[in-house]
Amino acid sequence: MVCHAPDQLLRARAAISFAQAALRAGHRLETVFFYQSAAAIGLAAAEVSSDDFDPRRAWQALAFEHELRLLICVGSAQRRGVVEQTLASGFAITGLGQWLAAMATADRVLRFP
Repeated sequence: MVCHAPDQLLRARAAISFAQAALRAGHRLETVFFYQSAAAIGLAAAEVSSDDFDPRRAWQALAFEHELRLLICVGSAQRRGVVEQTLASGFAITGLGQWLAAMATADRVLRFP
C-alpha cells in the first residue's frame, strides 16, 4: 500500500526501490494499492520536469515488466479529482473490496506512508 503524495520523492523512491529489490530477490508482487494522497500518482496529466524522478512512470515501468496491478482507491481518487478519464496507462480505480481480496491471498502486506 502506497500512501504518500506524488511530490514526496524520497518516499516514492523508497517504495519503488523496495518493490524492485523484492522482485529481484524472487518474491512475487501482484498488486500495488494507492491510497490517500498516493491516488494522485495515477494522474495522466501530472507534469514532472525532465530532471526529476517520476513516480508514475517508475510504477508503470515496473508494472509492465512484472505484470503488476496498479490499483487506486476509489474514495481517495474521488477526493483528489482522479477519474477514469484522467488515469495514466496501467492504473485502475477500484474499491477496497479488491484490495481486501488481494490481501487475502498475500503472505504479507507492506505500507509505505
